[in-house]
Amino acid sequence: MKRAMTLALALVVFPVSSSILISQEPASKATIVQSTVQSAETEAIALIRGNSDKLAAAFNNGKVDEITSMFLSNGEMIDEAGTIYQGQQEIKNVLSELFKQFPGTVLTKNTESLRMVGPIVIEEGTRTMKAKDSASRSQFRYIAVWGKIDNTWKVASFRDIADDPAPTPNDFLQPLEWLVGDWVNQGADGNVAISYRWSEDKNYLLGEFKI
Repeated sequence: MKRAMTLALALVVFPVSSSILISQEPASKATIVQSTVQSAETEAIALIRGNSDKLAAAFNNGKVDEITSMFLSNGEMIDEAGTIYQGQQEIKNVLSELFKQFPGTVLTKNTESLRMVGPIVIEEGTRTMKAKDSASRSQFRYIAVWGKIDNTWKVASFRDIADDPAPTPNDFLQPLEWLVGDWVNQGADGNVAISYRWSEDKNYLLGEFKI
């Protein structure tokens, strides 16, 4: 009797336990796979963020060879006019010419997004370049595509898109800046005194007339 009860309990307990294990196993594997993928993406994005900062630092120090080495051998760089520079040598040549014409050029970068799409990572943001001893600066939106080769993330494509701010009223009025000051017109029938000045926000030219 005691042996029969043991067998009965075994028949009741083990099928139930087995069915639970079968239903849980696929979910457990899916969770592990998803966690592994997320971990790999997080690691890749962190590495690329660091490489992007190193690239900007190399630019600010005028290290052309270091910048070039961060591109794939057949990588490309596309300027705001759409000109494509293909391969490390062409990229090196154009950067060397840039630093020759504008020594001390400083780059400021703001990375807005980094996202993984299949085997590549796409970086987007804005950057400005200002030449030494110059008040003018250039502003761009940029898109960088990073690919992995020999366990290292490198730039496959880097593209600049012009992003200069819209002209202000002051910009449009610059050709008339010569008017600022006091003017007098003397004639036989009277004198006319004219005075022009900028408004406080520099967006208007204000004139006063006295006859």
